[in-house]
Amino acid sequence: MKYGESTLTEELPLTMHARDANITDPEVATESEDHDELSRALANLNAGYESLNSALIAVEKALRATGIKLRASACLDVEGIGDGHDKLIVLSYSNYEGEWGLFIESGVDCVSESWDTRPILKAKRELRVKAAESLRELWADLMQQVERERIRTQRAATKAMDFVAHIEAMKRGER
Repeated sequence: MKYGESTLTEELPLTMHARDANITDPEVATESEDHDELSRALANLNAGYESLNSALIAVEKALRATGIKLRASACLDVEGIGDGHDKLIVLSYSNYEGEWGLFIESGVDCVSESWDTRPILKAKRELRVKAAESLRELWADLMQQVERERIRTQRAATKAMDFVAHIEAMKRGER
């Protein structure tokens, strides 16, 4: 028999999987089962991430639908970097580049040029998970901002009306 000739009547494919060849070798079968288990695990993990992303999109839409245009935040992580400064990672509901939404902001406190802001869906997976876990804290801060703004606006309206009364009194010759 010459090199390259086959005594088999059919040529076998160059690549075969254990499940295709019905091989009963326990090692090959275990590798195939491991591969299948890994594939299922990765599919479930990816489905979980897609579910998280969808949920974060829904939260962002719900926040926009409130019509509240006040900045709120929740701290996700603090890392001391020395000299009394901290590197912060914050979930924010804010206006960035003309768009209200959920953002991840990171930087060194008191060093404005060190800050980076990115839409939540462009943040690392771990930060998206932490953000989802911190939504109640974000909501609580947003409600505090609403109350502060209500009080501030009410005080400003009172001052404006006091000024009107002052003008009216001056017109009547009162001081």
